[in-house]
Amino acid sequence: NVGRNYPVAVPRVNDEFEGSLGLQWQWHANPFKEWYTFHEGRLQLKAVQNYSQLGDLWFVPNLLLQKFPSPEFTVTAKMGFYPGMDGDRAGIVVMGNRWAFLVMEQQEGKIRISQYEGEHVRCDPGTILVETVATTTKECYLRVSVSEPGICRFSYSYDALTFIDIGREFQAQPGKWIGAKTGIFCLSPDIRPGVGYAEFDWFRVE
Repeated sequence: NVGRNYPVAVPRVNDEFEGSLGLQWQWHANPFKEWYTFHEGRLQLKAVQNYSQLGDLWFVPNLLLQKFPSPEFTVTAKMGFYPGMDGDRAGIVVMGNRWAFLVMEQQEGKIRISQYEGEHVRCDPGTILVETVATTTKECYLRVSVSEPGICRFSYSYDALTFIDIGREFQAQPGKWIGAKTGIFCLSPDIRPGVGYAEFDWFRVE
């Protein structure tokens, strides 16, 4: 009994990226200021060098994540992709001991939209390509819809109205002490700092 009744309150989940990160965000490891900046009302994520050449996201520190907010929800992110080299990729991720992500990436000088999944297993290649499609734009909407018990379905759109399914269903799993999370990232394939980047207009949960 705390003396009175209070309205139901929930943690913040959406972010319009207007100059600071909401308190719901957690980096996958200790962050560096060089990983991100804000530019004209957008969050700009730099294409940080990939610390895991085998594709194991468990060792990638610059994943910007937040806890699953409920048993069922949909995440949509509006983003622009400006790569610096082949292999640069950026998009949305569901992270845990197993992971899956939907990204825009550059391959052979061209932009593609691709869905991957992987698992943290020692001596395993880490991440595999599930489906990829060519695109001619550098801006799109990426979405993951989660239903009980943690079944994830990815899709993308060019107008935020019609979403196109891609890849296959993915079963989310907790990641040791971090639980299951979702969020965004931008990576370069090189072990040296990349010059590409992605800009996220917003990240919204419904």
